[in-house]
Amino acid sequence: MVSGQFLQVAPPASVYLTPADPRVAAFIGHATLLPGEVLADGRGRCALGEVALRPGGPAAGAARFAVRSEQLQVRPGGSADGVPGEVVDVSFFGHDATIRVRLASGEQVTARTPADSVPTAGDRVQVVVTGDVTAFGA
Repeated sequence: MVSGQFLQVAPPASVYLTPADPRVAAFIGHATLLPGEVLADGRGRCALGEVALRPGGPAAGAARFAVRSEQLQVRPGGSADGVPGEVVDVSFFGHDATIRVRLASGEQVTARTPADSVPTAGDRVQVVVTGDVTAFGA
């Protein structure tokens, strides 16, 4: 709800997986919102490179992408896939951890990963997106 208006009324899984608005995506669970564009072929392009998009998103043109932290994999620097970045910090939450990474573009994303194998602040890494990303018209 924003300014007394409901942004989305739906079952919890729908609100999480298919948020109706970028504000819903950011509020329900952690999502990084990145500017980019929807391409003519239905894929997206942003600071994370080309990404697969959930069906039913906006037409080609400027967009904002909501990327959930569990959709991001952090791999050692120099890996063949993903985009380069530098680990800003790591926070531990028992069995998992969040890794905040500054991408080469300067934007920051947060990945959630098992806590048993995490990089340290300052490490060079590659960030890979798994699964479909939610797109919103800009």
